[in-house]
Amino acid sequence: MTDPTQEATMEHILQEITVVGRRLEGMDSAMTSLTAEMKSMCLDIAGFQSRVTGREQQVTTMEDHINTAQDRDQELLYLRSKLTVLENRSHRDICFFGFPEHIKDCQKAFLAFGPRLRQLEMKYGLFELARMWFTNNGVYKDFYEAEDLHLFLDGLLLQSVDTDTPAQPQGPPTYT
Repeated sequence: MTDPTQEATMEHILQEITVVGRRLEGMDSAMTSLTAEMKSMCLDIAGFQSRVTGREQQVTTMEDHINTAQDRDQELLYLRSKLTVLENRSHRDICFFGFPEHIKDCQKAFLAFGPRLRQLEMKYGLFELARMWFTNNGVYKDFYEAEDLHLFLDGLLLQSVDTDTPAQPQGPPTYT
C-alpha cells in the first residue's frame, strides 16, 4: 500500500507538471507567434531597406542631373565669357568662338590675298570683312578656302573701286 502523503505529493507533482506543460505549450504558441511577428518585421525591414536603396538611387540620379546642369551652366558661362571677349576685342583681334584652326586658316587666306586686302580693310575693317564672309557663306563653310575667299574679296574690291570716290574737303557751311 502506498502512503496517502506520498500519493498526495505525487498528485501535486503531476498537477505541477501538467501546469508546467500547459505553460510550455503556451510559451511554444507564443514563440510561434513571436517567430511569425519577427518574420513579418524582417520583411518590413527588407522592404524599408529596398525603399531606402530606391531613394538613394533617386538621390544619385538627382545629383547626376544637378551635376549635368552645373556642367551646362559652366559651359554657358564659358560661352558667355567668350562672347564678351569677342565683343571687347578690336576688329583686328578676331576670335571665332574657340576654333583657332579656322582662325589661322582664315588669317592665312586673308594674308595670301595680299595688299588688295588693305584697301578693303581700310573701307570695311577686318572684323566686318569676316562678318560679311560668314553672312554670305555660312559659319560652317570652309571659309579658309583661298579661291572662294579671293573671289569674295575681289568682288568687294570691285565694289569699293566703283563706289569709292574720295570725298572732297568742304569748308564750313555758309549762311546767308
